[in-house]
Amino acid sequence: MLSAGMRKFYIYILVFAIIAVFLFLPLIVPYLSRSADYSAFNDGWNGTSRFYKELLQNAQTGNLSYGDGQFLNTVIGDISNIAITSADDTIIVSIGASKEYSEKEKEFLKGFVLDGGTLLIADDFGSANGILESIGIDERFSNKLVMDAVYVKSGTFPVMYKGTYLEEYTLLLNYPSNILGASDPMFITTRMAFLDLNEDSSYDEGEPMGPFDISAMVEVGDGRICLISDPSIFINNMIGLLDNSDYIFSLMEELTDGYEKYVYIDEAHLGTLADIEFIEVVVRAPNYTLFRYLASAFLVALLFLETNAIAMAGGAMKWAIHKFKFGKGTTLKITDRKELIESLKEIHPEWRSSSLNSFFSKFR
Repeated sequence: MLSAGMRKFYIYILVFAIIAVFLFLPLIVPYLSRSADYSAFNDGWNGTSRFYKELLQNAQTGNLSYGDGQFLNTVIGDISNIAITSADDTIIVSIGASKEYSEKEKEFLKGFVLDGGTLLIADDFGSANGILESIGIDERFSNKLVMDAVYVKSGTFPVMYKGTYLEEYTLLLNYPSNILGASDPMFITTRMAFLDLNEDSSYDEGEPMGPFDISAMVEVGDGRICLISDPSIFINNMIGLLDNSDYIFSLMEELTDGYEKYVYIDEAHLGTLADIEFIEVVVRAPNYTLFRYLASAFLVALLFLETNAIAMAGGAMKWAIHKFKFGKGTTLKITDRKELIESLKEIHPEWRSSSLNSFFSKFR
């Protein structure tokens, strides 16, 4: 049988060990990863994880109420199953979709926009035209490569110096297409741009010349559709070039009314979902500084508990105050530790002599 003192000692050791385990073991959590182009879960050069992370950081400065949902939501199934409370407070983002949308999904997106929702579509050679046709607007993505004599590295990386919207920005594109039939273009190419119809990376007689519309805003019913003919400006290795980031987040701030709308990310149409995997990521390393502080605090607390120091210090203070206040004509004559302890025991019989003796031994 263990004595009461030993049981208490082992309890203290157990508590301390539990604290140490939580401090020293790294926190390991599952993390969703995906290799598909334009995926929010792709941290590689061709993913859009940086865009969505910065978007979420910007949203934290807004006034969005998180009540029934999250600001940023990922859709990996049928997009028509999104439970939208209010279209006015929602924006659906489709970047680089390659998989065709079902008729049910097209009808859902049409109703969503007509009811006041905002739809952002960034596409070049993908499947977005089916949505635009279903909604009934004239705008289309040409699915043709736009090249320009004003470029960085090569003509397939054209530079947009100005537009009819947010003109202070200079954009760097990456194998863009263009928008046909835009009634309200936001960004256009230079006049030296051309459509490389035969994909030989050079201008040939008869190929259409610029300027071409690169982005446009379309008002539909009570909602609107924002079209961008180069999804690559959102990817991790392009978003930080020239003014791409500033332009994108200025646009997102407007589309979300100051980050006060719920954002749904279409991951379902980036190809198959077979490339989605869960990996374990260490998100917190051991904090040795914190451990030292907590260990010191634990030892101090243990000392106070075991020596009853708080009660003794309080009693000594009361005794001193009593002597000062009521014993003006008396002089403290007790100098022997034993006599002092006996005197204190008369006032506080519940105090243990061994604890008092241990306490006063520190003041030799």
